[in-house]
Amino acid sequence: MPRHLSFAKVNRCAAAKQKKVNIYTSQLSSASSSIHETYTFISRKQGFSAHGSHVTTKTSASSVQLVEAMDSSLMTDSHTNHNFSDFTGADIETECLETEDNHKCKCTAGDHPLLSWKVECNTFLLELLQHDGQGDYMDLCVCRNCSFGHPEFRCMDCFSRELFCSLCIVALHSRNPLHRIQKWTGSLFVSLSLKQLGLRVQLGHLIGEDCLLPQQAFNDDFTIIHTNGIHEVGLDYCGCDTAQTHTTQLLHAAWFPATTLEPRMAATFQILEQYHLLSFESKASGYEFYHAIARLTDNTGLHPHKDRYEAFLQMVREWRHLKMLKRSGCGHDSTGVEGTREGECAVVCPTCPQPGKNLPDDWQEAPDDKQWLYTLFRAISKDGIDPGLSCGWAYFVEETAYKSHVQQYSGKPQEKSTCSSHNAVNMADMKASQGLAAMGVGTIDCARHNMKLPNGVGDLQKGKSICVDVLNVSYNIACQWHKNLWQHMSTMPTHLQLNHTSKLVCFFMLKFHLPTHILKCQSTFSFNFSKNVGRTDGEAPERGWSNINPVALSTKEMGPGSRRDTLDDHFGDWNWKKSIGLGATPLRKMNEAHEEHRAHASTFEELNEALAPETTAGWRACVKHWEENPNDASVPNPFETRVSSNDPLLHPDISPSMFITTEIDLESEQQKTVLVWQQNALQHKVDAWKQVQLLYTPTAQFWIRGQSANTRAQNALGQVEARAAASAEKYCMAHAALSSLAPVLNKVGWNLKFRLLNNRDDVRGMMVPRKGESEGRQQLLWIWLVEGVGDDKDEVVQDGLRVEWCKAHARMMHWKEEIELLEEEMHHVLRFLQWHALWWDNRAHLHALTGAEKEGVVAYATRQAHLRRDLSAKFETSWARYITAPPSLCTTVIV
Repeated sequence: MPRHLSFAKVNRCAAAKQKKVNIYTSQLSSASSSIHETYTFISRKQGFSAHGSHVTTKTSASSVQLVEAMDSSLMTDSHTNHNFSDFTGADIETECLETEDNHKCKCTAGDHPLLSWKVECNTFLLELLQHDGQGDYMDLCVCRNCSFGHPEFRCMDCFSRELFCSLCIVALHSRNPLHRIQKWTGSLFVSLSLKQLGLRVQLGHLIGEDCLLPQQAFNDDFTIIHTNGIHEVGLDYCGCDTAQTHTTQLLHAAWFPATTLEPRMAATFQILEQYHLLSFESKASGYEFYHAIARLTDNTGLHPHKDRYEAFLQMVREWRHLKMLKRSGCGHDSTGVEGTREGECAVVCPTCPQPGKNLPDDWQEAPDDKQWLYTLFRAISKDGIDPGLSCGWAYFVEETAYKSHVQQYSGKPQEKSTCSSHNAVNMADMKASQGLAAMGVGTIDCARHNMKLPNGVGDLQKGKSICVDVLNVSYNIACQWHKNLWQHMSTMPTHLQLNHTSKLVCFFMLKFHLPTHILKCQSTFSFNFSKNVGRTDGEAPERGWSNINPVALSTKEMGPGSRRDTLDDHFGDWNWKKSIGLGATPLRKMNEAHEEHRAHASTFEELNEALAPETTAGWRACVKHWEENPNDASVPNPFETRVSSNDPLLHPDISPSMFITTEIDLESEQQKTVLVWQQNALQHKVDAWKQVQLLYTPTAQFWIRGQSANTRAQNALGQVEARAAASAEKYCMAHAALSSLAPVLNKVGWNLKFRLLNNRDDVRGMMVPRKGESEGRQQLLWIWLVEGVGDDKDEVVQDGLRVEWCKAHARMMHWKEEIELLEEEMHHVLRFLQWHALWWDNRAHLHALTGAEKEGVVAYATRQAHLRRDLSAKFETSWARYITAPPSLCTTVIV
């Protein structure tokens, strides 16, 4: 055994600090193993104390002198008269544990719980094996419960593995009829069911009460699927005159019947709830889960149960549907399930503006410069025998009307894209998609908060086909999609049409997808340049696919109704998790927005001061005019260059990012191309791409013919590099001269603005961001912020300064807008939660019920109301730093 040392030479008046030292040293008795001792030192200015704590084996460690780590003269062993020099050859690791203010430090590599466990591995193994025998009860001769019977039965699910006689084990499990029982045969335990021991489960009565007219389950054959396995149960229904139906009796016992007529099996509420949550978090399929439960029952294959997989899936689907109805308050409505309206079961976004729910009553009377805070941000994305249980009640649209409408226009040819080669447009008529029931789903999401909208999901049949005053719509191909939107909308049912003439509808493209478009689209449909959008990026729906895509492994084998119900369920869970996570997300964004706004406001002020006021006044007027007319193509876009430089562009429409994206698309298409007509079409695309390749990758001349294009590209790059190098050299010479003259002329501080040029980082174009910088976070180089930068009368320079001034102004304003928008959204969330709590309070007494049913309905509604108030209180406390006043409540509660 190791020594437990206690070192004590402590200056009691000094400031204390704890440090843990892990010592690895060989045992005297064995060269192949070693001791791991942990000592906690309370060090002070003049000394320390140490207490030995833990021992474990470890392989040989490299030799390190302990005296190299600590002053051995301060280390005395009060128990064995040893000092730390005894541990010469030990491997020592130190770790700071706790400081004077009791702040625990992060654990280091010196903390190895596995090393501690390895020493006890044999103990763990023997204890594990002991459970296959009688253990502590091997000498028990009489059942301790009745002091009469022979103890030979034990329960695998009760806390104790104590042995009982057959009568006692049955009596003790009248309240736990789904526990697993084993019998000791004299040399081993064998499994058997409580039904085999004579246990009968009586429904319709309190436990312990006998029924005068018990009715056995059909053929006395009833199966229960529970979290610990599949069980055969001896089941009796109540046959009294006042008895309820067999289905109701099972539901009273929290057992979910597989059928409503003479059920022969059921699943417990616990296992349905367990799989429900597991499917959300791990995306485990019903097949995997059911067969894992089956293996808990029999993992040998010697005693297989009848396959109940199909019945289990049906019960899971019904359970999901019921939970959706329950959470949306349908059980509290006097009209029942039949009165459910389209979209009513969806978990709505608490942050998006919803009149009557989370907006103040006078929101329409807000000043003009604040009306934008009530803007809706919407983003569009894609990626008979089996009827759907919810007919458009949640996220999927009502299927019959939707399919009928799509079918009317399925034969019309798709207009080709005039922007980049978007597959969603140009490949909408691909023959490879024919014969598929659905190519995927298209969704409409909350663009800022990544939540699915009620009735915002529909199956894609061919390509992708979608009460406030301002609506911002984002789509990765909005530049093409918006062109004929209003014309197509006029053919839709009246209740789906939008009166766009009385509203301001703006179209945007997702920020991540923006660089793949032509330059004209990048400035026209960018969130980065438009007013009143804050820091919205529109990518919310794309982020959601990472959560739902794994479900495709299961849904691709489902019927259409089951598929829609399953996806509805997953979308609902996604929205719920987003809702309860709203406390942290806005807070993180608000902290970031304040920091970024300060940085960008400072940068813009520097740039603005370096330019002539009369110049910036004209630029400001252009920006204002463009922002006030967002849908007027005749208004000049201030974020576009108007003067072309003498440097020839490599390609007028195809940017480098578009060039790379096209290459990836062609490679993917090449792998899928099979038919001759597809190969011919692909070859034309490849030939066109090769010509552009010569411009961006001149070395391709060794593989592709086209010397003229290659020469033009090399000349263009050479001209740009030569001009940049010459300008940098001229500046460096001037800076060196000023450095020599400054001491003579007594000039100080000049080098704060005119810094030493870094050729690697500072010599780059005005519009070229640093590595990793996005457009919305880009900071101008210091060389464009110095006094006199606007004195250069070159048209190209002036045009570049104008564009960069407009962009710097937009960045500053967007971060300011984000702060305002986040604060308003915090108020939206608090108002919504308070409204929803009142909604549940009113819901509790809508349904005219009596007895236990009424009590359950009221209890559930009360719990939901308390939950919303608790969330509101938690969020309000978290956001107290930024919420200047409590939100005003809506006076009207929509029921």
